[in-house]
Amino acid sequence: MERIVSAVVEAPEDKRNFELLSGYMLGMIEDHPTAVDKFKQRVARSPELAPALPLVCWRIGITASDVLLAIHRLQAGLLPPRRLVQWSFGGILSRLPTSTVAPLFDAMLDHSAEALVTAVDLMGMYVHGAVDRLDDLSPLIRKSADNLVRWTPLPRHSMVDYHFEELMKWKPQTAVN
Repeated sequence: MERIVSAVVEAPEDKRNFELLSGYMLGMIEDHPTAVDKFKQRVARSPELAPALPLVCWRIGITASDVLLAIHRLQAGLLPPRRLVQWSFGGILSRLPTSTVAPLFDAMLDHSAEALVTAVDLMGMYVHGAVDRLDDLSPLIRKSADNLVRWTPLPRHSMVDYHFEELMKWKPQTAVN
């Protein structure tokens, strides 16, 4: 493991192979889950490795504690928000309850323009096929609209316009008496 970490850290920042690192962790998870969990903590604390955190977590399965790690690293400036878009792939984030992911969306909406765009994308993918989840995210939908003006201009992202429009068209489900 140390040789892989050294190879990743010693590479220029724009050439770091986080796929190699996350693949190694994936290979270890079944036989050494405790070592992998400790390694995730190490990744989160390292300025050089923290950008790999979303990919490592995505490959081995995102947990509630991973979401908290991501929030703390985002707020500490160690995790670029765009890296979290990896959590939109394969519906893996949608396996977590809304109460677990809502704090991540909330932190991202307050963080930066880049984080807002990524949060809207994550929210859109999180509710894909399960729009009833929007009922629990209504304060965050309102916040995303409020922050849209706050973080202008927004970076362009292929799906954010679509997801934002879908979030804005949502209407709360009302109980039928």
